[in-house]
Amino acid sequence: MAVALLLAAGSGERLGSERPKAFVVLGGRPMLQWSVDALRAVGAVERIVVALPPGMQAPEGTVDVPGGASRSESVRAALQAAGEGDPVIVHDAARPLAAADLFRRALEALDETGADGVVAAARVADTIKRVEASGRVVETPQRDGLWAVQTPQVFRRAALEAALADDAAVAAATDDASLVEARGGDVRVLEASPANLKVTTPLDLRIAELLLAERAGAADNIAVVRSIFDAFAGGVPERSFDVIHPDVVWDLREWPGWEVIGADVYHGHAGLREYWSSWLSAWESIEFDVDELRDVGGDRVLALLRVRTRGRRSAIVVENPPHAQLYTLRDGLITEVRNFSDRDEALRAVGLGAGLD
Repeated sequence: MAVALLLAAGSGERLGSERPKAFVVLGGRPMLQWSVDALRAVGAVERIVVALPPGMQAPEGTVDVPGGASRSESVRAALQAAGEGDPVIVHDAARPLAAADLFRRALEALDETGADGVVAAARVADTIKRVEASGRVVETPQRDGLWAVQTPQVFRRAALEAALADDAAVAAATDDASLVEARGGDVRVLEASPANLKVTTPLDLRIAELLLAERAGAADNIAVVRSIFDAFAGGVPERSFDVIHPDVVWDLREWPGWEVIGADVYHGHAGLREYWSSWLSAWESIEFDVDELRDVGGDRVLALLRVRTRGRRSAIVVENPPHAQLYTLRDGLITEVRNFSDRDEALRAVGLGAGLD
């Protein structure tokens, strides 16, 4: 099982706060609480250790330890207090937008690659200049291959412990992955969103507030879509119409074989009832296995699912191939559903390419 080290010992000076940065209220809760909640949602995380500034208390259910004089000294202190656990997640509490899925992906990447470390990072979008103290530009490196490193950073415990044993390097380091790299360790990059920003200035704090509010809206959209499947599971599909817009468009054009049922596009509640009635009449029972509901932006939710049906006359159980639905919402109501027989086609339709990343 993994252990997570949450670094929350920084001051709030550049943020203009009288309290330590990690305890500044963001979205109605202390900033570090967002990271704690995300880590708690990761089943592989057994323990969370928080490196704290003097006089502050860690959230309930976590282990607290005094922070060190430098970032990596705080990591070393937290690791020593963590007890057993491998791999090790290191995360900055000042990055409150890291979602549970990013932590899971980092752990999976470490396991899949066999590397010593995996770091979340975003591709550099701006032109970068290397500048002398005088202000003279001495180099403009190509952006290809340049990444802005974030956290979480995930390490095999032995590699991280060995890297943290060098006192001089630890005192100067601003990034734990660089310590592992300096010892010849294999560190890989995991692409993450630039929205996983580090809150340093009042502007960063405002942007984080806006992004968290947007995420709350995305969570609401996912809950709306989930209620469709809950209605079917409860045997009352009619309840779905509570969250379906009266002018909904149910689009089957990306589902070859739709002509067996009838039309390729159905409109409104009446059309959807017609489609469902035709479809449901052939089966004694229908079970949905929802593999994932993912917010893909623009008030859209992608559902990756499988359907198991039992014939009304034959009683034969049919396991349908994995497929996908793309839901579009407006003001909390579903306005369009595109059905895909091919998941990769659905992923390409939302700009994710083939396969989830």
